[in-house]
Amino acid sequence: MNGLKKNNSGFALIEVMVALFLFAVFMAVFATTQGYNVSDSFNMKEELVMSELCKNELNKIILEPPKSFGPGLFIGPGDTKPIDGFPNYNRTIKYKEFFIPDFNKVQGLGADQASSGYEAKIYQEVKTNLQKMLYQVEVTVTNKDTGLNFTLSTFIQDTQARVQFMGF
Repeated sequence: MNGLKKNNSGFALIEVMVALFLFAVFMAVFATTQGYNVSDSFNMKEELVMSELCKNELNKIILEPPKSFGPGLFIGPGDTKPIDGFPNYNRTIKYKEFFIPDFNKVQGLGADQASSGYEAKIYQEVKTNLQKMLYQVEVTVTNKDTGLNFTLSTFIQDTQARVQFMGF
């Protein structure tokens, strides 16, 4: 023979191409995942800020509830104003009347199966008094730049309302 040795140690071109392809796929997946993590972190930070702003607005309302509850408090889409110290955020406050369904609906009875016992009368008295005393307040904070919003709600009591039970 002519004395040349064949060297089989090392990588063939196809092996290098496969390794590069796998590395490229790994890097693409890694970069995409990191992009989602950054996006999720921004959204989480934004939600935390809006949550705290909602809690602050609700606490202000709980500490200083409206002087009078009545029909005028529930008209319209809500009271929208900028939040002091946070120019990029608006808050909207909506008041809603407390709603309790009729006794027959709670019991699963139809209109033709009306209940007329003491339970129904007591339920009606409790319903009437609670609807005079409790109101739902809903606070929505909106970021003007991103359009994201966050809503919290709670119940507040009309301290001027009086409980009255009529005779049975």
